[in-house]
Amino acid sequence: MGDTPFNPQNGELGTTSEWRVGTSGIQTVTIYTEPAGANGNSHSVTGQMVTTVAKVPDPAMTKAPGAELNLYTATVVVTYTYRGKNYSVQLNAMRASDV
Repeated sequence: MGDTPFNPQNGELGTTSEWRVGTSGIQTVTIYTEPAGANGNSHSVTGQMVTTVAKVPDPAMTKAPGAELNLYTATVVVTYTYRGKNYSVQLNAMRASDV
């Protein structure tokens, strides 16, 4: 995720709009690559990654008139198979407006 000012009130969702609400397409990612051995053979494990960004609704009890918290949540899920066993790793992040 980005490290630029995050100001969703003005449509600024990071450098590459990485906080745009929605779900990414499935991306293939490398989980592990074994260094080449003495005979030059190596082994790689790949997986699939999906990122979902959502705007968190403001709770009615904390919302001041005319103010919005502008909270966004991102969930990244990576799934892969290693030695016949399925694995899934999930990362969650939340970001609030910088202003």
